[in-house]
Order: sequence, then C-alpha cells, then structure tokens
Amino acid sequence: GALIPREIYCKMAYRTFSKLVGEYPFAAEKYGHTQWGWGGGMEHQTNSFINSAGPVLMAHELAHQWFGDLITCGSWKDIWLNEGFATYMSMIFNEVDFPSFFRPTLESTLNQIVSDSTGSVYVDDTTSESRIFSGRLSYNKGAYVLHMLRGMLGDSTFFRGVRRYTNDAAVKLSFAFTDDLKRNLELESGKDLTEFFQNWIYGQGYPNYHADWYQNSKNWVKVKLKQTTSHPSVAFYKMPVTLLLRGASQGASFKVDHQYSGEEFWINAGFPVDTVIIDPDIWILSKIKTSTKLTAPAGDNNIKVFPNPGTGPLYISLSNPTDKTLYLTVFNSLGQKVYTTRKDTPGQDELFSIPATVLSKGVYFIEIRSEKSIKLVKKIVR
Repeated sequence: GALIPREIYCKMAYRTFSKLVGEYPFAAEKYGHTQWGWGGGMEHQTNSFINSAGPVLMAHELAHQWFGDLITCGSWKDIWLNEGFATYMSMIFNEVDFPSFFRPTLESTLNQIVSDSTGSVYVDDTTSESRIFSGRLSYNKGAYVLHMLRGMLGDSTFFRGVRRYTNDAAVKLSFAFTDDLKRNLELESGKDLTEFFQNWIYGQGYPNYHADWYQNSKNWVKVKLKQTTSHPSVAFYKMPVTLLLRGASQGASFKVDHQYSGEEFWINAGFPVDTVIIDPDIWILSKIKTSTKLTAPAGDNNIKVFPNPGTGPLYISLSNPTDKTLYLTVFNSLGQKVYTTRKDTPGQDELFSIPATVLSKGVYFIEIRSEKSIKLVKKIVR
C-alpha cells in the first residue's frame, strides 16, 4: 500500500503514548525531528535527530521525551530506564497501531536476549560504552523486564504505575534511579517487587521451564512445573505462569503462581486435553518451554495409605475420585473412634494426612468411605 508520511507515524505514536503514560511533557513547545547523517537517532528535548523516518525509530525517539528528557537516568548504571522504556514503548506503538507486527517483534526481541545468558540489565561496567549501550541488555532486556512487569501487574495497574513515575515530583524534570521506578510501581500495585527487581535487573540470565502432566478420568489435569535457570546469579524466578490446555477442538488458559521448581498444580480443564503449552503469549523471558504427557493412574477411587507401619503422620492418597465428599474415621483396637474428618473431593486427585499426635503406638483401623462409591477398611500399625 501507499507509504504513510512520517508526520502521521509520529502523530499516531504521540496519541498512543499520551494516552498510556501521560500527556506529552513539552506540549507548549511542540515536537519535531531533525534529519542527520549518522546512524540511528538521538533524542533531544522537543527535537530528536533521526537518520531515517522509519516508524519504530520515530516512536523510540519520541518515547525518550518522557523517558530520557522528562526523567533522565541518574547514572549510566541505570541507563535501562531511558533505553529499555523507549524500546518497549516503540513495541507498544506496534501493538496498538500495527498489531500484526507486535508478536513477531516480541519474539525476535526475546530470541536476541536469550542468545547469551550473561550480563545484567543494570550496568556493571560504566567505563565501557558498548556495555552501557548494550542492545541486548540495556535496550532489549530492559524492555522485556517492563513487559513482564506489565504481565504481572496487569495493564491498568502497570500503566497507572508508570504515570505515577512520570509525575513523581522527586524525579520529574530531574534524575531517577532504578529504585525510583520500583517505588512507584509498588505504591500503585501494593506489591513487593524487591525479588523481581533483584532477579531481573541485577541478576543475570533467564528461566527455562518443563511441565510433566496427566489428566484423570474427571478431566482434572495435574501439572508438575519445573524450572531451571541459565545463570547461577539467580536460583529461581518466582513468576505467574500461564498454562494453555488444548484439546481437539477447544482450549483454555489458566494462570498459576509458580513459587518453586517441581510445584504441582491441579487444574479443572473440563474437557479432554492433549497438549499443555507454557506461557503461550510469551509474557516471560524464557528460552525453553517444553511439556510431557504422562500416563494417568489406572482405575477410579485408587486409595493408598502410607507409611504402614510408621511413626509420623499418616497419609492417604486418592486418585480419580468419583464422589465429591470423602469421610475418614480412625478406630483403635477396642473399636473406639479416635479421629474423624470430612474432605471435599471436587474431582482432582487428593492427598490427605492424619496428624501423628492423633495416633500413639498401637494397632488401628481406618475406615474410608464416600457417599456411594468408596468403602475401605484398613489395618494400620504404629
């Protein structure tokens, strides 16, 4: 189709940025471009120098009016506050105004970042110009950190937090450090982002994921989500992770709060599942995301009581429950009832425990029954 004039690109980005992060800071002075003979561009307050009139470069330099000119990074170590924001805002320009370009841009950015597992967003060597202006770290990984914050906090909270940052009297028309952005996002969201910033800004590398999963006869899916990290500076990334469960003709997404490697989640899919996809919309900076379907335990109402004999807590596992309520009763050798409890079993496999304090040394009988389908009496020795 016909080429869009450069001023139209600029107006589109101007409109999008003003809506999302606040009014253009220098509206009384307007905004312009000056063409220059060097590569790339250079932001100046109200007038950016650019070599070519491409929409991404124009959006990047315009974004610097907020992130670079209205608020300037307080040190070269914090340069990502300028360049990461400008890079991400140019991606958001694509997302809003040219949506078909957004996913490919996000994917290519991710792939460039994970091509190397070393280096932090926070600059560790300010004597090196190439390190300060690292395209992979200061620009792209800085941008992806913002993308992940947006995914964690949600669009509304994230952009309100950014507007709080751009209007913060402590940094507006002045200098900001990484902690200033963190402080504003925390005030807006009510969340403690210390661990996130420590891992993603000051740490190096990224996480990789693998999920082992199976589905029981009630269409509940058990997912064991494992994580490894690409660099020893970060032991684990606590992140919300979206799991897309797909069947032959339908799919559904579920978000889990992943707190440790090997954590298990039960998800009520409601339909037969043949594929589990981790982070389908690439909200997480990760290189490897694989899954393996395992064989589900055979049979309904598969009950195991363990350890027997034993001295600690007593555990009862139930696979493929057919009823919604389970009743557990423990009798001593004289037939006296010493413990009883009721458990809801909505369809997922269950693991119950009976405290060790309930069972002193001796012989007991445990009765497990449901409303209609389950009846088990088992001798246990303590």
